Amino acid sequence: MKLSMFIEKQPRRGTSLYGVCLLLYVLYAIAFVAEMAPPAAAASNFWSLVIPAIIITSQLVYPTLLGWLCVILGFAFCTCASGYYLLLWQGSFPGFIIGVAIVMILAFVCVGLLRLECADY
Repeated sequence: MKLSMFIEKQPRRGTSLYGVCLLLYVLYAIAFVAEMAPPAAAASNFWSLVIPAIIITSQLVYPTLLGWLCVILGFAFCTCASGYYLLLWQGSFPGFIIGVAIVMILAFVCVGLLRLECADY
């Protein structure tokens, strides 16, 4: 197994799925930035919010196996963390329903990304 296979250009598939990933991530980043009150905190966390958006955007332009791996691992982590948060939910019922919807959307994106890469094998 060559290391170069991770950065070779892959066939262009799932462009709309990466667009959905980018949209979900931008909505998450906007909600996260809205929660940060002091401007200094927003400036220090700027790159931690921009780097995943750059990776997802690069997958739209130049799809690679390494980029796909970064995207799927990030979305899998968000799905697991959101699911764990729901298990500990102490809030209102409508908030719980919204949380379940978010976890389901993230899980469907993860399954779509897995099907996208495993389609040829």
